[in-house]
Amino acid sequence: HDTAFITSALALIRELGIIFNLDLMYGLPDQDLSSWGKTLVNALSHNPDSISTYFLFLNEGTAMHRKVTQNTMQLPSFEEIQTQKIMAVSLLKDFGYLE
Repeated sequence: HDTAFITSALALIRELGIIFNLDLMYGLPDQDLSSWGKTLVNALSHNPDSISTYFLFLNEGTAMHRKVTQNTMQLPSFEEIQTQKIMAVSLLKDFGYLE
C-alpha cells in the first residue's frame, strides 16, 4: 500500500466513526531519524485512537535475518534505535498518547 491509499482509507474509517489503532515499527532497514520522525508526524495527523510502536525483532532463519548476518542489509545502529524509541515516546506523550 502507498501513502495515498492509507490516507484515504483512514479518512474513510474516521468519517464512519470506526475506532482504529496504528502500529508503527522502528529499527527498520534504511530507516533514519528523519524518516522515523516523518512517520510519527504522519501517523499523528490521522488522529488514531491509539498508536503502538514496536522494535523490529529479527527471527533466526528468516530472509531478513540472513541478509543482516551476511551484511547485505544493514539495520540502524543501537544508538539510532534508542533515539527512535525516545522520539516516539516524547512525541506521543506531547500529543496525549500514553505508552
